[in-house]
Amino acid sequence: MIPQPPRLAEWLLVHTLPPGHDALVGDLAEEYVDHVAAYGARRAVWLYWSELIRTILPFFVNGLRWQSTMLKNYLVVAFRNLRKYKGFSAINVLGLAVSMSVCAGNAAGLPPQPLALAGLRAPYIAGCRSLPHRCPPDPGAGAADHRLANAKSRLHQPR
Repeated sequence: MIPQPPRLAEWLLVHTLPPGHDALVGDLAEEYVDHVAAYGARRAVWLYWSELIRTILPFFVNGLRWQSTMLKNYLVVAFRNLRKYKGFSAINVLGLAVSMSVCAGNAAGLPPQPLALAGLRAPYIAGCRSLPHRCPPDPGAGAADHRLANAKSRLHQPR
């Protein structure tokens, strides 16, 4: 029976190597068989793991170096565009900040707040000048203001 390399180490090797380096799996398996014959199973497992780490490490280092270079280039281009298009960038950043804060509030389970709590008037009241008969009464207005608003709305109602 031919000794098999450790399953976890072989799985790690297969899933971390970039495409085109599949021959390394077979080479390390052959070396493992030779090491079992020469040194025994326990030492062969240790040697297999050490060779695996020495094989995979350059791929990780090269990948990290490439990713950091690309990240640096992306940041340079982003800051260059922020400086060049200040107004457009300010609108985009403001919109992103507002949308992220709304999403974070929704994710946290906060209920939507009415505009009156924030000291703002509801947007539908702004259009009451053109259609006063459809305008709800202003909660801060007195009784005389309500009568005046109702009288004006009767004048503007379509017949």
